[in-house]
Amino acid sequence: MAGSMYINRAIPLRIANTKMVPDRIEGEDRRLTRAGNVMTYNIMTENSVSIQELSDMGVCIMQVLMLWGEAPGAQNLNFHGLQLSGLVILTKAIRNEVIGARFPQLSWFSMGLGVKELLHLKPKFDVLKTFRVTAEQLIANNAHDQGSNWQLIFGWNEQQWSELGFDRESLARHVAADKTASKDMKKRRLQWGPPQLAYF
Repeated sequence: MAGSMYINRAIPLRIANTKMVPDRIEGEDRRLTRAGNVMTYNIMTENSVSIQELSDMGVCIMQVLMLWGEAPGAQNLNFHGLQLSGLVILTKAIRNEVIGARFPQLSWFSMGLGVKELLHLKPKFDVLKTFRVTAEQLIANNAHDQGSNWQLIFGWNEQQWSELGFDRESLARHVAADKTASKDMKKRRLQWGPPQLAYF
C-alpha cells in the first residue's frame, strides 16, 4: 500500500539540540540520545516523547511523519502538549503534498487536541483548514459555549465561517436539542458564529 511504503522505523533520526532531551529518558536511551544525537522509534514510544518535544530537540518532524507515522491518521504519534513552535513546524510538514496525502485522517481533534488548545494557541485560520477543523466538529467539542467571545478571539469573517461549514439553523437545532443546558447557556451558544447584524 502507498501509505506504508515509506515507513521504516529502524531508521534513527538526528537530534540537533540534545539539551532538550527530556529528563525522563534515562540509562542507555539517554546515552544514545544525548551522546549519540539520535532518536529511535522505540525510545520515542517507550518514553511517550511528543511531537512538541521532538520539535524542541530539533528532530525533523517531516521525517518523523514519513518514516514513523502510521497512515492514515498518525495515531501512533503523541501530539499532546503542542505549543505554537511545534504547531508551526507540524503545519509545514502536513502541507507537504506527499505527507498531506498520506495522512488524510489527521485532524485537530483526531490528534487529541481540543477547544482548550485552540483558545490557547489561537492558530491562524489557514492552519485550522490544514488540520481539517469544521464548524460541526467545533460544536461537537462545545466551542459554542464561548458564545460571541469566540468571534472576539478569532475574528473570522463570513467567508471563513462559511468555509468551516457554519450554518446558523443547524446551530439553533443543536442548541434546542440540548435539554440539559440552562436558558442563559442556550442564549450564549446561539451567539456563536459570525457577527449578526442588528436591524433597527
